Amino acid sequence: MAFPLGAACTVALAAAAGAQGVHAALAQSGSVSADGVARRSSIRLPFDAVLRASNAATTGASNLYQTLAATIQLGTPPVTLSVVLDTGSPSFWVTSALCVQGNGCQAARKQLYNPNKSSTAASTGLVAQRSYGDGTSVQFEIFNDTLSIAGVDVPNQPVGAAVYFKDPTHAATDGLIGLAPPNVRDPVGVFGNLRSAFTRSMVSFYYNRKVISIDASGLVPNAGEITFGEPNRDRMAGEFAWLPINSTAPYWQTVVDSMTVNGVTAQANVQALIDTGTTDAIITPALFALVTRAIGSSLNVTTQVFDCSVAKSLPPITFRMSGMDFLIPWQNQVIVKNGVCYTIFSQGSATEMILGASFQRGFYTTFNFDNSSIGIARLAEDQTGSYDPFEGNMGSTKNGAGRARSGSVAALASLVVALAAGIALL
Repeated sequence: MAFPLGAACTVALAAAAGAQGVHAALAQSGSVSADGVARRSSIRLPFDAVLRASNAATTGASNLYQTLAATIQLGTPPVTLSVVLDTGSPSFWVTSALCVQGNGCQAARKQLYNPNKSSTAASTGLVAQRSYGDGTSVQFEIFNDTLSIAGVDVPNQPVGAAVYFKDPTHAATDGLIGLAPPNVRDPVGVFGNLRSAFTRSMVSFYYNRKVISIDASGLVPNAGEITFGEPNRDRMAGEFAWLPINSTAPYWQTVVDSMTVNGVTAQANVQALIDTGTTDAIITPALFALVTRAIGSSLNVTTQVFDCSVAKSLPPITFRMSGMDFLIPWQNQVIVKNGVCYTIFSQGSATEMILGASFQRGFYTTFNFDNSSIGIARLAEDQTGSYDPFEGNMGSTKNGAGRARSGSVAALASLVVALAAGIALL
């Protein structure tokens, strides 16, 4: 959920494993450091996807707003909440029983955090406000309370209990945990505390490209995986290419030097956010001109839809970032939904870029809090076979077979995506 650019939809995760089972398994997967502190190796969060149609009037891959979230427990006795995990923002806040203003306060929720009923909650007397690029706005009172995320307990964790919550996306989540880079200091930040629980301070993301959600009611399994701690080596081929981040910026951002298509290179030399909270690859006008030229006249630059017959003839695109080249074959340039083809690219400003989930799905990506860098690796699955977005897309759900949507293309791309996850332990 990067601040500069808005979006129209949300993805959420809900962990399915019980907290007690998580604690027991985690204790076996960690190690004891020289300072005598027991630390875990890693935790994996596989997630599912489901679609619900929204009321947006326009279509396009840019309207598919994607974030990742997990189930946490907060307070004593613990309240179970589903919160977005966002590398594009720094704060930890949740909806609460203190919330009296804004449409987000009125949403029906299974459980609601009430700091006045938590024996471990202590008010700091501080109030803060956060606003996001999709129009979300929240004001909260800051408490210290016990947080448990994927079985890792964090006592005296600062958390914002919302007193005002405006939610234009009507997301089925209860709050947000920001995973901004380590140079960002926030009075309700989490990872500064959470990082001490793992042997390596990293968060990694894998997206299952074969999963295309087309059903409005059921869960589509195996949509991807989040890993806290040691990256999942089974998902990657070779080693990470490490991109240094801008040490003064509040985001995970690095330099995009240029982009090359069909032997033609367009210079960029701009900062690009690598953001799990954005779907598109939002690139500069100069770079987008190369994309439109390669796709041809069938591309609708507003909806990002183009003629599917063109897809397999698209030339590879090479991004040069921090002096290193990253190749994007045609398979990773297109999203296919119900026979409709969307380019992952959209046009942004000339001064910054955002490389969202549709870009990251072609790689295994990790955010390294230890050395303030982003690691990008090739996918292990690409070493054993060639991914084809027209074949093997999994549209069936846990509630039955997926069904194709009828009506206009506009009904396809304006979506709210919710995720439900289980926890796998290393």
